[in-house]
Amino acid sequence: MQHERAQAERVNASPTAALPVDEIMRRVRAEIVQRGGIAFPDEAGTAGEAGDPLWWRPAADRLPEKREYALADLLAFSDADFVVTAYRVVLFRSPDEEGFRHFLSQLRLGNLSKVEVLGALRWSAEGRARGVHIDGLLAPYVMRQWRRKRVIGPLIGWLHAFARLGSLPDRLAGAESAQARELQQLGRQLNHMGAQLDKRLAAIEPSFAEMQELQQLGRQLNHMGAQLDKRLAAIEPNFTEMQAWLSAMREHERRSADAAKALHPLYAAFEDRFRGPQSLVRARIEPYLEWLREADAGTPDAPVLDLGCGRGEWLALLRDHGMVGRGIDLNRVFIDMCRVQGLDVAEADAIDSLKAMPAGSVGAVTSMHLVEHLPFERMIEMLDHIHRVLRPGGIVLLETPNPENLSVGSCNFYMDPTHRNPLPPEMLRWIVEARGFAAARIERLTHERDLGAPPLLSESIPGATSVNVLLASLSAAPDYAILARRP
Repeated sequence: MQHERAQAERVNASPTAALPVDEIMRRVRAEIVQRGGIAFPDEAGTAGEAGDPLWWRPAADRLPEKREYALADLLAFSDADFVVTAYRVVLFRSPDEEGFRHFLSQLRLGNLSKVEVLGALRWSAEGRARGVHIDGLLAPYVMRQWRRKRVIGPLIGWLHAFARLGSLPDRLAGAESAQARELQQLGRQLNHMGAQLDKRLAAIEPSFAEMQELQQLGRQLNHMGAQLDKRLAAIEPNFTEMQAWLSAMREHERRSADAAKALHPLYAAFEDRFRGPQSLVRARIEPYLEWLREADAGTPDAPVLDLGCGRGEWLALLRDHGMVGRGIDLNRVFIDMCRVQGLDVAEADAIDSLKAMPAGSVGAVTSMHLVEHLPFERMIEMLDHIHRVLRPGGIVLLETPNPENLSVGSCNFYMDPTHRNPLPPEMLRWIVEARGFAAARIERLTHERDLGAPPLLSESIPGATSVNVLLASLSAAPDYAILARRP
C-alpha cells in the first residue's frame, strides 16, 4: 500500500498530472511532428487518410451514408469524432469551423450531451430539410430538454437516473470495452510510429556521420587557410621584392634589345668590312649545293631553312639554282637587304621560329657563323629543335670559325665582338651526334679562302720540325662545317 501511495504521489506531482487528456495528446503530437516529421490531422479531420497505419482511428467504424440510423450507432463515437460524424450523418456535410468549435467545447465542458447535440442538429432548419431519421433519438432528447427545467428538471433527472441503475453495469462494461479498444489501437499506432522513427533514424545516421566528417574537414580547411594566410602574409614582402626585381629584369632586357637594335646598322657595316664582298661569300658556300642535292633538299616539300641568313648570299644562291629556301635573322638591316632582293625572310629569333614550326617540315637546316654567338644551353636547345623540324634523312649544316688555325684561334675569331668562344671541331661534332644526329662529319673549308701562311721550312734547317708545327697551324682551314643527318 505504501508503494502504491508513493507511486500515486509521483503521478500527482508530475507536470502533466493536472493536464486534460486532449492537451496531453496535443503535446505528444507536436513532439512527434518535431522529431520525426509525421503530420497529424486537426480535430476536424480525425478520420485521416484511408489505409494509413500512422493515423489514429476511433474504435467505431465510420458509418455509411443512409437515410436512417440507430441512436446507439451514433453514440459509439466520442469527442471530436462524434461531432464530425453527427454533421455528416444528419446534415450530409463536414462541420463548419464555428459549429464544430461550439459543440466540441460544450461537450467537453459537460454543458451538452451527445443526445442534445444530435437533437440540435436534427431539428435545426437544415436538419429538418435533410430529414434523416435517427431511431431512439426523440425520447431521450425531449427528456434532456425537460431536465433543464428549473423545478421539475432535477426531479426528472433523479427519476431517470434511478430507472437506469439496472443497466449501469452493462453500460460501464461497454464503455470499458470501448476504452480498451481505443487504448490498444493507440498502443499499436505508437509502436508502429516508434518503429518508423527507428527506421528513419537508422537511415539518416550515416548522413550524420558524414556531416560530422565534413564539419571536421571544414575545421581542418579553416585551420589550413589561417595558416596559409599567415605564411602568405610573411612572404608577401618577398613577393613584392621579387616583382620589383622581375620588373627591373624586364626593363633591362627591353633596354638591351633596344640597344642591340640600335647597333644593327653598325654590325651590318662590320660584316661588309670584315666578311668580304657577297660574291666572295657565294663562292665559298657554293660546294654546299651538292650536299643538299644528295639529301633531296631544297624542294617545295623539303625546303631549306637558313638560320642567321645575314645579307642573303646563301638564299640567293639557292634561288639561282632553282632551290626553295627561306631565312631568319634578327638584324633588321639584313632583313631589308634580303627583301630588296626578293628573298623569303622573316625578322625573328631563330629558336623561337623553330619552336613554332611543325615536325618534319624542312629538308635541310643551315647556319653559317651563328653557333659561335650562342650560349651553350641555347645551342643545345637549337640543335634539339632542328632535329624535330627536319624530315627523316634531312641534313643539318653548321659553319663556324676553326680554332685549329692559329691565327683564327688567337686573333681573328675575336675580331667579331659578338663572338662568345671558339668551338673545336671534334667537340661540336660530338655534341651534334649526342643530340640524336647520325653520320656527323667535319668538313674543313679552304675553298676560296686565302690563308696567307708562310711556307714550311726545309727539313735540313736545324729546328725546322718544331717551327713547321707552328707554320702548319697557320695553314689549317680557317673555317669548318659539321654536316650530319637526322636518321
